[in-house]
Amino acid sequence: MSKLLKEKGIIVRSFKYGESSLILDILTSQHGLKSFIIQSVRKAKSKTSPSSIQLAASVDIDFYLKENADLYQLKEIKVNTIWNSLYSDIRKITMCMFLTELTRKVLNKYENHDEEYIILFNILKDLENHDDNWSLHIWYLLQLQQIQGISILRHPIESGNYFDIVLQRMGNNIPQHHLYFDRDELVMLSKIESLDLRQVSSLHITRTEKNTILNKLLEYLKTQIPSIQVINSLDVLKSVFD
Repeated sequence: MSKLLKEKGIIVRSFKYGESSLILDILTSQHGLKSFIIQSVRKAKSKTSPSSIQLAASVDIDFYLKENADLYQLKEIKVNTIWNSLYSDIRKITMCMFLTELTRKVLNKYENHDEEYIILFNILKDLENHDDNWSLHIWYLLQLQQIQGISILRHPIESGNYFDIVLQRMGNNIPQHHLYFDRDELVMLSKIESLDLRQVSSLHITRTEKNTILNKLLEYLKTQIPSIQVINSLDVLKSVFD
């Protein structure tokens, strides 16, 4: 038997289903990452606002909860926070694409992710209200890894000069490949992870350093979550900021 629930959520993916329906992946505030179907939303007389089904939209949803279901029926969806610059600034659009793709690929659909929901909402709010926080995607990736218990920084920096991504261990010898963090990069990661969201905007890091660290963090992520092979929005993100 199903029961009707009211929730807050953030849309992390939207795609067409059939002639007039949509499938929405939504990170909810209390029930984790869930997939929902909303029917007849693409018809001319639909009462659903187009703004409520955009990527990264912050929404209130009414849905029917069924045990052991993979797809949930949405009864109603509406925007609870208006984003303007997120949908008009190409830098923010691509940042949202990356953040939402990362979210749905890292998080498990069978667990609650209330902490991740709060972090993502605060990131989107900061991105909406400011134009200076262009390293927040790296900060978010570090926060996700820390919450999931897979942070590189769980390995003490003092135990070596290099972290080998392939072998997943610290050492004092330079690995015979390019997939490693040196001590300076590890110190930078530790610094970024320790900042609060607004402080990230004052981080001094070059574009080259940022891209190098991001690439290595994503390579490390693949070793921890094998189902992640590619982040499709990464190239778009880099092209906009390069």
